[in-house]
Amino acid sequence: TEASSFQSSEPSLLDYTMSEPSLIDLPGGAGSPATLGTSRFYPSKQLQQENIPDAAKLIKKIVEFNSLVNESQKLGENELLQFEKIAKKTSEGTELVEQDMVLVTRLLSWPAEHIFPCIDLVRSINKAFPHFIPLPDKLGIALNNARKPCVPCVRVSLRFMVDITAQHPQECLDRFVEVVAPLMDNLNTTDKKFVCQSLAKILFNMTVLNTDVVTGRYVLDSIANLLEYMTREMVEEKDRALPQFHSLVATGNLLTQHKELTAFVRKPLVVKLTNAQLDKTRITANDIIANLS
Repeated sequence: TEASSFQSSEPSLLDYTMSEPSLIDLPGGAGSPATLGTSRFYPSKQLQQENIPDAAKLIKKIVEFNSLVNESQKLGENELLQFEKIAKKTSEGTELVEQDMVLVTRLLSWPAEHIFPCIDLVRSINKAFPHFIPLPDKLGIALNNARKPCVPCVRVSLRFMVDITAQHPQECLDRFVEVVAPLMDNLNTTDKKFVCQSLAKILFNMTVLNTDVVTGRYVLDSIANLLEYMTREMVEEKDRALPQFHSLVATGNLLTQHKELTAFVRKPLVVKLTNAQLDKTRITANDIIANLS
């Protein structure tokens, strides 16, 4: 099925995450009739979001790191108890109060090497209560921490951005330059496979809603830049197979919205993928090429 074709089996770096990435269906199924030929895999209206942290293991990790941070940053005994209640309330879907976020904000001041479970706590809260944290605050947490020189910190921040774009695709599309430009800087890291997978999901989520042709061109160019990077920098095809597929489906989504964008598709990039090992990548690339002619 199409849903299963978007599932990732990539193991998590962190030991407290659980379950596979899930999909959110937007109303309207595959959307209105396309202005350009469609494919078996596009247009797709299925938003992607990331897996859910395990509350017990998340608590254990933050308690462990609490013993390693500076004295001024440590939580006291009563604060640790409050934190545990926050994590459990989140996993149970029990409503949080403003005072809970005061404590969570303190955790977000921890150094980069210790902050990643704190970001995942915020991600858990956001998944349970999507409107509890204002969008500008969510974007600030994810984007600021995605720039830090710490692989786990970057990973959880990118996961958070996938979730944010799934929950707020239109708002993120309206902030496209603000959101995507700093994230593309993560391509200069050594964690290429995970970064490319996350960026492909983020860009994909921005193509499920109709957009104007100018914004569509920006998104299309970013997708092409990501495809170029993967072709150039990732030697093993198995490492780039899934993000290439997501990028092609995102490209197809845009082309079905605006036929004029076909003029800006970097055709040589797509032609290379018509010989990809992954069947769904090869099929989607061939469909795009057929629709360009």
